[in-house]
Amino acid sequence: MKSRLALSAGFLGVFATAHAAPLCPPVLLAATTAMAPEGFHAFADGNPPLAGKPAQAQFKFAGAMFSEQAPDQSGWLAPDNNNAQDQTWDFRADEDQNIWISCRYAGTSLLLSKPLPASMGHCHVHSADHGASPTVDCQ
Repeated sequence: MKSRLALSAGFLGVFATAHAAPLCPPVLLAATTAMAPEGFHAFADGNPPLAGKPAQAQFKFAGAMFSEQAPDQSGWLAPDNNNAQDQTWDFRADEDQNIWISCRYAGTSLLLSKPLPASMGHCHVHSADHGASPTVDCQ
């Protein structure tokens, strides 16, 4: 079965950062359109999808990971401090270094990724208690 995927992200500004815009959008909106092979019918959560309209889902921010290049070109960097609720990364000052942040979302393998400004050399991810979204702070 083939499917098409459309992504959008809501920027609600709920994460503390050194910049005005959040590093990771708090919500990832994804839409899929199934193209069923002959003899099959597509269903979304047990219901027929609306004709011509993609099924939409909303995924909540679940954490951040960092890499030295785009995620498809590099492995993940291990945090310098790693415990159950707090992780920190200290990036060495290198003009050739290209650190990327990748935002993870609960219930999907999709990531939103972008390069960090070269001026950011330290990132902290705090995992909140009781199902609240983690916070990301980079300076």
